[in-house]
Amino acid sequence: MIAGKLRQRVIVERPQETQGASGAMTTTWVLVATVWGSVAPSGVRERLTANQILADLDTVIRLRWAPIIQDIDATWRLRVGSTIYNIIGVSNLNLANRELEMMCVSGKNDG
Repeated sequence: MIAGKLRQRVIVERPQETQGASGAMTTTWVLVATVWGSVAPSGVRERLTANQILADLDTVIRLRWAPIIQDIDATWRLRVGSTIYNIIGVSNLNLANRELEMMCVSGKNDG
């Protein structure tokens, strides 16, 4: 991964269930890390991955692998500026713990 391509600040958040005063469970988002990343439109509205079609995929975000984000999965979300990206899938490229590629769709998540 070339460091010069990591031009956007990406905020990584994970969900956390909290109980409100009324006893109802609500989802809040906890900051995990703020990292440099590459954000690019996918150019594909449908993508075939693992023999499944992922519809509405509109963005690919790449981050340098780090221990703090090694557990990232599709329940987490990313923010770049005021745009929220829901993660559809995460790939540890070449299983080398050097680069993570997230297939995302922009829009609000549960929270």
